[in-house]
Amino acid sequence: MSQSIFDLPGRFWRGNLHTHSNLSDGALDPGEVCRRYKAEGYDFLALTDHFVGEYDYPIADTKPFRDEKFTTILGVELH
Repeated sequence: MSQSIFDLPGRFWRGNLHTHSNLSDGALDPGEVCRRYKAEGYDFLALTDHFVGEYDYPIADTKPFRDEKFTTILGVELH
């Protein structure tokens, strides 16, 4: 029987490196997106809205949603 990587010793972080808010084609505002990921036990989130003129080149400032148990990575989806 093979061993799962998650059975090995060490610290594993739960995160999402690609999601959108209503600054582009997502449904929720950046604060609500962060709140929901944090509530589901995620350790980090990168909000990567579409960085195109159709959405006025948005970059969500998610720094206010960080705390000692949840962090964010500033990012965008380039086309």
